[in-house]
Amino acid sequence: MLAIYALSFLDLFSVGLIKPLLPSLLQSKQIGATAYAGVNSACHAAGLLLSPFIGRLSDVRGRKSGIVVSAFVAFVGCVCYGLALTTNSYAPAVVGRLLHNLGHVAIMAPLNATIAGRSESGGAARLSMMMGIFGLGYAAGSAGGGWLGGFGAAPVLAVLCAVAAASALLAASLPALPVGGATSGAARP
Repeated sequence: MLAIYALSFLDLFSVGLIKPLLPSLLQSKQIGATAYAGVNSACHAAGLLLSPFIGRLSDVRGRKSGIVVSAFVAFVGCVCYGLALTTNSYAPAVVGRLLHNLGHVAIMAPLNATIAGRSESGGAARLSMMMGIFGLGYAAGSAGGGWLGGFGAAPVLAVLCAVAAASALLAASLPALPVGGATSGAARP
């Protein structure tokens, strides 16, 4: 259970971390406010489209599979952010934003289902705790991103990649988690 809470924290920490830097990163690639808003809208629309597939994967193959795939997608997005520093093209920044957001949105369902499905008693309390951890992660990430941003984009992106890598490794190290609505037991093979 602690690993699930840690993943929840790291996920929102990474989202908060990049938020203060993202506008200037995209602006440095000559993306205006309208294009930036379009990129954000496309990211959230893509998250809406991907989330049901990750939810279905979690229901069929177990929660761990949805968590691992989502964490890996977010990690690849963070690597793309890093590539944005090495090129004059805006494509790596946009792809990074898209993939990072997809991973973030998609991981929510299997994390929440894992917490809620642990037992019938106390599910609401655990979900409330998860929401608090999400908020704490986002606040800590935003503060860290704002502070690190004073040193330039590279330190923010280095920490972002490290956090995403830690999330992916933590997700991969999870034990088998229940399939579907099961509240106990291991995932199907």
